[in-house]
Amino acid sequence: MINIVSLFLCLILSTSFIFAQSETDSSPSNGEKNNSLFWEINRDDLSQPSYLYGTIHLIPKDSFFLLPAVEDALASSQELVLEIPLDMNFGTILSSAMWMLIPGGKSLKDYLSEEDYSTVRTFMKDSLSSPIPMYHKIKPLLTAQQITTMYCGGTEMESYELVFSQKFKEWKKTVSGLETMKDQMDALDEISIEEQAEGLLETTRSPRAACEQLAEMVRVYRQQDLTALMEMTQESEDLDEHLETLLDKRNEKWIPKIEKLLVKHQVFIAVGAGHLAGPKGVIQLLRNAGYSVRPVQ
Repeated sequence: MINIVSLFLCLILSTSFIFAQSETDSSPSNGEKNNSLFWEINRDDLSQPSYLYGTIHLIPKDSFFLLPAVEDALASSQELVLEIPLDMNFGTILSSAMWMLIPGGKSLKDYLSEEDYSTVRTFMKDSLSSPIPMYHKIKPLLTAQQITTMYCGGTEMESYELVFSQKFKEWKKTVSGLETMKDQMDALDEISIEEQAEGLLETTRSPRAACEQLAEMVRVYRQQDLTALMEMTQESEDLDEHLETLLDKRNEKWIPKIEKLLVKHQVFIAVGAGHLAGPKGVIQLLRNAGYSVRPVQ
């Protein structure tokens, strides 16, 4: 399960971690109904359109791309709206660090058999170029994502949210968020430590499979195929019970906040691409609210 979850988090949560480099010669494409990451939002009562962009929270730098139309929309917008604002105070940073730890003073040993824990420990020692500090104390999902990055060779990474935020900071424009860091951490806690530990064990047993899945996700993202990205988040039956909390409910909570922003001024909304498509995706929910949401060619 954890390999699917790692993919999923990169598409829907800003608290996701670094993943592997994609070796692909695919070029970004734009045009078909669900083959766009970039959408215009409009309605008769709005003084100007706003924009919606689907991100992948971390991507290898050599796979990062921005179309000219996106650059123009960023420059013309008065406010950047992310899932969570990137500027965090000391209290938020401290609470985030505490949240990363397995709760109750427990460790990975409490969730795996002695044999399975030995498998993980041996992998950590023999298969990684550098150690992961306190891996036995950190939530296994986070450790699994770090393993994938390191084992697959790693590369210099880029963040769409960071690039966009830096631009708006230079322009002295507002950057805001649709939710808080605590909201995202609470959503991740829907995945039990038991499930995370089993997933970490799976990752250490088959790390190359995780590399292949992550490379495929980057390839599909560069093709801007929202339907395929959505299918990637739904291909594990084990994940079904978490989809409502991690995705659908968050989308629903965002719509009233987005509507208030749209009537205020032109905004550029950048959220994980996994949030956009489907009957309960942000695009359809905005259409249900009476907005015209169309791909920008």
